[in-house]
Amino acid sequence: MKSFVLFVVIDLCFGTVAGHFQLQIVHNNDMHARFAETDKFSASCPSDYAKNNQCYGGYARTKQAAVDAIEEANKRNISSIFLNAGDSFQGTPYYTIYKWKIVAPLVDALGIDVMSLGNHEFDDGIDNLVEYLNHLKTPVVACNLNLSSESRLNVRNLMPSVVLNVNGHSIGVIGYLTPDTKFLSNTENLEIFDEIPKLKEEAKRLKAKGVKIIIGLGHSGFEKDIKIAQEVDDISLVVGGHSHSLLYSPKDKPPSSENVVASYPYIVTQKSGKIVPVVQAYAFTKYIGKLMVTFDDDGNVISATGNTVVLDSSFGKDSSIDKEVGIWTASLRQRLGVVKGYTRVFLQKSNFLTNEFESNIMNLVTDAIVDSGVEISKQMNVTQWTNAPLAAYQNGGIRSTIDNIKNGGAITLEDILTLLPFKDALYICSVPGFVLKESLEFSVSKYDKTNKFNYLHYFINYSGLRVVYNLNKPPGNRVENIKVICTNCFKPKYEAFDEKKIYNVILTSFLIKGGDNFFMFSKHITDKQKLNITDTDVLISYIEKMKIVYPIIDGRIVVNGFQENTSAAHGINVSFCLIFLMCVVSSIRYTYYFII
Repeated sequence: MKSFVLFVVIDLCFGTVAGHFQLQIVHNNDMHARFAETDKFSASCPSDYAKNNQCYGGYARTKQAAVDAIEEANKRNISSIFLNAGDSFQGTPYYTIYKWKIVAPLVDALGIDVMSLGNHEFDDGIDNLVEYLNHLKTPVVACNLNLSSESRLNVRNLMPSVVLNVNGHSIGVIGYLTPDTKFLSNTENLEIFDEIPKLKEEAKRLKAKGVKIIIGLGHSGFEKDIKIAQEVDDISLVVGGHSHSLLYSPKDKPPSSENVVASYPYIVTQKSGKIVPVVQAYAFTKYIGKLMVTFDDDGNVISATGNTVVLDSSFGKDSSIDKEVGIWTASLRQRLGVVKGYTRVFLQKSNFLTNEFESNIMNLVTDAIVDSGVEISKQMNVTQWTNAPLAAYQNGGIRSTIDNIKNGGAITLEDILTLLPFKDALYICSVPGFVLKESLEFSVSKYDKTNKFNYLHYFINYSGLRVVYNLNKPPGNRVENIKVICTNCFKPKYEAFDEKKIYNVILTSFLIKGGDNFFMFSKHITDKQKLNITDTDVLISYIEKMKIVYPIIDGRIVVNGFQENTSAAHGINVSFCLIFLMCVVSSIRYTYYFII
């Protein structure tokens, strides 16, 4: 079992210790085109919510919160930098319709000092990303890309690292991007190296130039951020993204509706004893992180304090950004405000942190896909009730929720495009039973009851299958039972699953290509028929047809094996000890370490 060091600092000394440097790091990540403020579930915020101060985030509020934090630190003679850890593209109709043309000017307006690339920056290919980078003034960093494999990315504004001069101190910011991007997005010929060796190489290069404070800024997920903090000797701290992890203190009192993954900051102790803070600030502009760090003369962290802050209506908005977003919004709402149907229930994603695997919103999407197959079978005069009774969909394709209270449960075109923004093509595929089972096993192979924060993308949902998992069994042997709906039957019902049988399944192009590492589909599917519809089209048509939807949790995913020892579940062996009393010149600073 992995164990880490949680480092909590109680700072009883005000001001900066003589010879030491204090810096505030304001940061966020995974903004995902939330230019306008949102409701608490990061979906669009209606006007009546705004009037009642029930909206969160948005670029205007993010900018004002950053400015306020920086000005507050300036009053205490403390310098600040503003960092962003990628994924500004994709997630709302703003990006679906306007692409990089809306992102570049509004990102620049935020005043970010340095940002990393995210995997979704590649969603529309290299040329789209190059246009974005060429129109963006904010420096973008990523040290683990082989640009010789994609020469188009040799642009002025993409570099391995940036060195900032802050109050006479050189601060190196090194970027990194998850290699999984090649399975998650459209990287074309780009080669992406493992993060840690390249970070070590770039950090040594900066150290040789006299840069002592080195920040890792990247988009690989909280689990990888921790490994980077452990293994890259020259790193001072890590600012991450990708896994949408909310770090917050106190951990047992979340500030809003999100689950807290770990305390803020999360502190890793390297083998040498060096302390490396790791931070992340959820997603969708709902939070901003404020980390106050004191460094010694060698760039080592002496103390790190702070928290993530939920950007609710108590925060003001930057007027210029608010005005600019309003112009884009007015144009967007004219096109996308049309109501397609209504929901009587809250449509929610899976929540693996609370062991909620089955999701009614996934049931809605996969059932809608099966329904599209039924319509196509009818048009083709297929004798069975349908030619494709199964549908699969990747968990990472669901990007939002839909609130049945908001707007009387109305589902607008904007809501649907926020929910399914990728417009992924659909195919009817002939899939061997053993491949279906392998996909189910892979779905839970990475699930660890003590380590859930990097699990988001590795799960698949089906309509037409019922599966029972047992998480007490080892990965690869966790599927206990599968039932499959019949095809050649007058009354559709669930029957025994046969690994040797070929099943017709509707899959997304993302899964067929091996997205999210579901390579079993790309390896074994030889017979496929492209449908002239996308996942987004299917959901729109289904909601229009049904008029009112109310998908339920119907037991298609049953997960056993949650009995766990409380201390083991959190990976905690607690012992408290007072390490040292430090006196420097005339200032006294008491630091307590809690080893976990």
